[in-house]
Amino acid sequence: MKRIIRNTLLSDFVGAAFCLIVGIALVLMYTGCSEDKSVAGGASEEPSGLAQLENITVAARAYYAPGKGEGLDSGDVEVSVLGNVFATNSKVFLTELDSTTMDLLNDTSYSSQITTSPCGLVMDTLRDEWDPCDGYSVNEGGTVQFEGISLKSPIVLLKAISGSVWLESIVDVRDSGTFAINALTHVAANRIRNLVKSGMSFSSARAQADAEIKNSFAFGDASQESFMRKAFDETFSFDLLDMLRDEFGETGTVAGFSDSLKEAFTFDIEISFVLAVLQFPSIAFERLGDSSALYYQECLREKFYYANLLASVFGYGECSAEKEGMVADITGERFELECADGSWDFVVRGRNAAVVNHTFGTMTDSRDGKTYKTVTIDLDGTSQTWMAENLKYEAEGSKCFFEESFTGEGSFCAYGRMYSFLHMLDSIYFNYTSEEGCVDQVTAKYLTDQLTEFENADSSYWAEEARARAREDCGYLFEEGDYNDDPDNVKWDMVADSLDVLDFNVCPDGWRVARYEDWDALFSFLRDRFGVEPGFETNLLLSSYGNPTGFGMDLVGVVRGGGGLYKFRLKKVNTLFAPSVVPEAVRNAAPYSYADTEVLGAMNYMAMSVGGRVHRHYELQHFYGRPSVGFVRCVKD
Repeated sequence: MKRIIRNTLLSDFVGAAFCLIVGIALVLMYTGCSEDKSVAGGASEEPSGLAQLENITVAARAYYAPGKGEGLDSGDVEVSVLGNVFATNSKVFLTELDSTTMDLLNDTSYSSQITTSPCGLVMDTLRDEWDPCDGYSVNEGGTVQFEGISLKSPIVLLKAISGSVWLESIVDVRDSGTFAINALTHVAANRIRNLVKSGMSFSSARAQADAEIKNSFAFGDASQESFMRKAFDETFSFDLLDMLRDEFGETGTVAGFSDSLKEAFTFDIEISFVLAVLQFPSIAFERLGDSSALYYQECLREKFYYANLLASVFGYGECSAEKEGMVADITGERFELECADGSWDFVVRGRNAAVVNHTFGTMTDSRDGKTYKTVTIDLDGTSQTWMAENLKYEAEGSKCFFEESFTGEGSFCAYGRMYSFLHMLDSIYFNYTSEEGCVDQVTAKYLTDQLTEFENADSSYWAEEARARAREDCGYLFEEGDYNDDPDNVKWDMVADSLDVLDFNVCPDGWRVARYEDWDALFSFLRDRFGVEPGFETNLLLSSYGNPTGFGMDLVGVVRGGGGLYKFRLKKVNTLFAPSVVPEAVRNAAPYSYADTEVLGAMNYMAMSVGGRVHRHYELQHFYGRPSVGFVRCVKD
């Protein structure tokens, strides 16, 4: 696996390997060994002798693990922190440095090549599952040793190269343990060079560079440092890192960073897979077990770190009591920062100005004893009181959200139950009550149409053809085995005529299923108050949008995977209300113009992908459509 090559020409790696650098956008992940030197080693003094540098072994670990995420047209988002890019087909070079000038001491270097990877973790797109990796951690690999080498100087430059990616670290080889080569050592190396060239000793320069990194990048207290270093290094692209090593190397502070570097920080964080994960509710991960629940909590910690890091980069400092409630601009497309409860956090841009007065309460359903959170929303003089959760009452015809397309594990009730109001209609409101009845009626319709169009048509031939077509259509209509759940089988005109007598209420006493008029009152208020485009009012109801109305609506996500390797999909399900005759002006206005019936019973939403070159963030656009199966929000009478 290991081989050491004595190079006599420095140009072998300077001229050939380093010229491979390009502005490739990769996300860095830090993973330190227990004995890694986080910047450049321990605290040994300047060189006092060279006897100890004969026939020595130097161990190093290069780690760079881009977070991978792909926004797919199907609505999937894949998020995974893949293996170390230095785990295979990469080299680490060791070159001696003059301890007082940081110049290359001579034209001699050593190289050690990593030839195998302990974990080829890849996504099998055909089987739609993850390679189990035979028990190896995704963070394995990248460790090399230079055995039996002799050096004239204990200060060396370690440089890891994999394709167009290269990272470096300056270390004192007399320190014990495995030396780290990662994003932060890459930044520190340039700072150390400049400090030593200004007249500082190597050990002092190394200590100062480490302290400056801690102070500048919001590492917090010592107990949080390891986690913060990990969060820093699993996020930022190689082009940002290259800018950072130059600018930070000159000053050792974030003050005075160029606008382009600040914007690069914001951009990389806004497209972070961490922020994509946190658009989904925690229950989507908790159902997968303790490790996935812990992963979600780690993402929350990283989010708060990113917010405080950006506050430092943009010069806002710590979130103090004096800054409570302050909103800070970070030049991002999607987010701003808000100081709350002693920490900076992300808020969707403009959301802070969209807070609606609301108060929370609770209610208990006497039918099954379930307690729900409620919210009363002030609509400028009038108010509405809603359940701030989806209904969970086990009524006839209801079921739980089903995830068969991802896990095959069956029902998942944490989002609430799904209800079919069609299931509650009497048979007189349906065109067909059985598949055979459907075939008979559709056959007659096809045959009448065909014989009318072709005056001399062969009736026996067309009768057989019409029945074949009818069986195909009806088979599709009844494929789930229950005509009650198919809106194409409903006599909607008859339903419209009976709206005043039909009772679709599955809500507790004193509450009712929200109707078009209830939603319209809320949406009209939001449009008028905040200038929201028609159809996009739904976002002001989302928890992931900051929950400015207190409504607490979640994105319904299907999550699978584990160990930091996840794939999730936003499901486009309905939030139902009782069928209503939606006004013609609404039906003919975008985004509702494609509605094909005047009796509309479901508030549907579709995902709009916004921002991000790799990861996607979701916004919702709602419209009204035919009712089928979906969640229910009850509103108080």
